[in-house]
Amino acid sequence: AAGNSAYSNDASAGTSDYDRFVPAAAHTAGVGTSTWVTDVDGYNMSPAEAVFQVALLLKDQDNSSPALSTQTLPAGQSALYADALGTLFHASNAALAFRFQAGRPVLNARFYNTGGGAGTYGMYIEAVDDSRALCGDGNTLGVFHQVRYSPDPSTGFRTNVGFVNACAFNVQVIIRLYDDRGRFLG
Repeated sequence: AAGNSAYSNDASAGTSDYDRFVPAAAHTAGVGTSTWVTDVDGYNMSPAEAVFQVALLLKDQDNSSPALSTQTLPAGQSALYADALGTLFHASNAALAFRFQAGRPVLNARFYNTGGGAGTYGMYIEAVDDSRALCGDGNTLGVFHQVRYSPDPSTGFRTNVGFVNACAFNVQVIIRLYDDRGRFLG
């Protein structure tokens, strides 16, 4: 999920073919002249070259054979994959998965809106390790904390939640919201 950490009560996490996931990425028009994009940052702290595949995971589709882009990152160097969906795949909205073939570079993303000339605004999205995947027996519980919302768009906070299926089977996600005192909201 984007923006907040998910915590699982399930010991069977980490069953995918990928090492990291960025659950939300974009290359799409926003309001007016703004554009939503996702940059991926990589850093290879090892003494050898890192090689990894980036997989494009499209919404509401079988992603067992996704489009792939192979990237190399020299030892001790960092790289910015600016507008990763637009430059690596020519896609609009998706999730990204990473499979390490050599080395284990640090990877993270920034999901942001160009603001149509008024600067940028967005959020950091951690590339989540496969071991944090919530794959289980159908009763897996994940928790998002620090979720905030204001019905007035000019004040308060809004929280966006996104999911990527890191399991080798179909999953159903049910979101239940509770207030600070544990009362069910919906």
